[in-house]
Amino acid sequence: MKCKVFILFYSFLLYFCSIFQCIAEQKVILGVAPNTTQGLHVQLMKYIAQRGGFEFEVAEVPFERRLRLLESGKVDVSLGVFKTLKRENKLVFIETPYNQFKGVSLFIRKEDYINIPADLSGKRVAIVSSTRNFSELERLVSFESMIIPSFPRCVKLLLDDSIDAIISIKTSGENILKKMKLEDKIKIAHYQPPQPKNVYIVLSQSSVLIKKKKILEQIALELANGKYDEIREQHYINRKAKKKN
Repeated sequence: MKCKVFILFYSFLLYFCSIFQCIAEQKVILGVAPNTTQGLHVQLMKYIAQRGGFEFEVAEVPFERRLRLLESGKVDVSLGVFKTLKRENKLVFIETPYNQFKGVSLFIRKEDYINIPADLSGKRVAIVSSTRNFSELERLVSFESMIIPSFPRCVKLLLDDSIDAIISIKTSGENILKKMKLEDKIKIAHYQPPQPKNVYIVLSQSSVLIKKKKILEQIALELANGKYDEIREQHYINRKAKKKN
């Protein structure tokens, strides 16, 4: 009898241990845009996961569907999300925004002008890929936009008359123009685009990461204080090196 009780107890113990092990090994699901499994958000998540002590898997999902999967708990976390009242009611935003606003400007040829949004109508505008989303500007005026990997490439296209304007971070654009000695050929337009909003790490309300919210807030602060810029810069350096190889 004692032997049977012991066997029964041992079986229950093994069963519960296996459950706890499954919970401990449960991976976080990161939602990203299609075809971006090697993108910046995945690189950021590697840092977040390493600091937070967890593993994650990547699910490629278009943005609107990603929001629905976050709301349903089928995706745990997404990066680069703007805060709105509607989203705040359904999702968990980690303070502070990890990518805070840095002045963005519109660069044009010296002889051209863009003084009001209407001056952009029908223009060909290159947006440097690391700059941000400009859907708000596209709602104001219709223009042809294209994503270009680097500011120097945009400059070449602008001088070749292949595009009409560049949207890029003001300080980095000015520094590159100075290094290229092209300050006399390219200027900052009088009209400046609406500035992009801050973006956040966002969790599903049922995410396994809710219990790590405090450390995620610390990590978000680290990202906002320079780590984001460091990871982003290294990401684009690595991507450029891979293309050369």
